[in-house]
Amino acid sequence: MNFILLNHNSPSESMQIFILLKAAYQVEADLIGVADFVPLKRTIKNIRDSRTLFYGCIHEDELIGVCEVDGIKVDKPHIDSLGVHPSWFRSGIGYGLVEYVLGELSGEYITVNTAEKNTPAIALYEKLGFSISNRFETYDEVNMVTLMKNLY
Repeated sequence: MNFILLNHNSPSESMQIFILLKAAYQVEADLIGVADFVPLKRTIKNIRDSRTLFYGCIHEDELIGVCEVDGIKVDKPHIDSLGVHPSWFRSGIGYGLVEYVLGELSGEYITVNTAEKNTPAIALYEKLGFSISNRFETYDEVNMVTLMKNLY
């Protein structure tokens, strides 16, 4: 498996990212019990036009994991999205991908938000040294947590 920086401006790579994130976020929507899940509304154009960075995990020329990071040019980056293809859940792809991304970043700390009911994601981040720093509720009443990890 290879971890790489993806070219999300490319039509083919943005399509692959879109397909993977749609599959991963559908599982999350079902897990947390939200029918109208905002990440599922994302479009290919939105991904292609994004100013964030997308890192990927490639296995035999197939994209099986994606981590999107915002704020690379500042000292407080934020993981905007993390998705693993459902057929690769619980195989260490998410852990390896975030670990790779952490090695690529510099700054004071990194944050990520996830639904409080998404216990697999929270466990993954905590295993990587993140800890819950905030709790909040979205406009559609989803209880969320912010996790943070010092980078220095």
